[in-house]
Amino acid sequence: MPTTEEPDAETILSAVQGEKCTTIYSLYVKDFYNILHHPGLKGFDLSSLKIVMTGGNSVSKALTTTSSQILPHVIIANVYGSTETCFVTATVPEMTSEAQNSTVGAVLPHIQLKVADDDGNSVPRNTVGELVVRGYSVFQQYYGDTAKTAAAKTKDGWYGMGDMGFIGDDGLVRITGRKTELIIKDSDNIYPGMIEGPLQEHPAVKDVKVVGVPDAVYGEELCACIILKSREDVGEEELKQFANDRGLVEEYSPGHILFVESFPKTSNGRKVDRKRLRSVAMDRLGLRELD
Repeated sequence: MPTTEEPDAETILSAVQGEKCTTIYSLYVKDFYNILHHPGLKGFDLSSLKIVMTGGNSVSKALTTTSSQILPHVIIANVYGSTETCFVTATVPEMTSEAQNSTVGAVLPHIQLKVADDDGNSVPRNTVGELVVRGYSVFQQYYGDTAKTAAAKTKDGWYGMGDMGFIGDDGLVRITGRKTELIIKDSDNIYPGMIEGPLQEHPAVKDVKVVGVPDAVYGEELCACIILKSREDVGEEELKQFANDRGLVEEYSPGHILFVESFPKTSNGRKVDRKRLRSVAMDRLGLRELD
């Protein structure tokens, strides 16, 4: 497959057809979305393709449904990991559709994963904490930087992923957000993924990111920034009710919903810049930082 920094759908599809690729390894979820919605998709011969491995975000139910309709012969595996660890979890076809859409799967063989509190101690199942891993695929050290290595890994080999999540009763791993994305509303610790997941399931929603904005009463209020698939007539209350019907508790219902055309990206263009998105939201809402 092409190794360009920003592979476009046309390049990927051409490579699969020309080289008779069997696996795309690995693809950002948004890039897979672009492939499935490429206007010339039907003109490519993708009969050789068997597996698409995606990562960087959870795979929505809508995306899974679209994939099964357009590429019924292709298995979608959502993988989770980092440069320092390679893949540490993955979904498999035998899992239920709910598990494939709301989790990053099961821990891979020969990898240890625990959910830890701020002191590094394991927490019970269904309790949010930082995902920490250890195993043969975890990096040994940052080249020439012993201080950075010591800060990232414990002496017995545990590496903090910087992601918050939990392990459910089914043993599958669920991501709730980055450790640095914590939103504190009225003393409650809330991670964006808790709200983004239910909202993402709405058929009119293409993508959603939640940020915390200043609020004089709660300290921070939840603001859901939403990109719609098209200019559909969908209102804020409908979206809130939809999320509540899918298990989002009332206290976590976003106080603000903004419809946007796109999200600002980080310098490498691969991830959403949440700090800039927060600034955009504050401007739209006429808010400023609290004194």
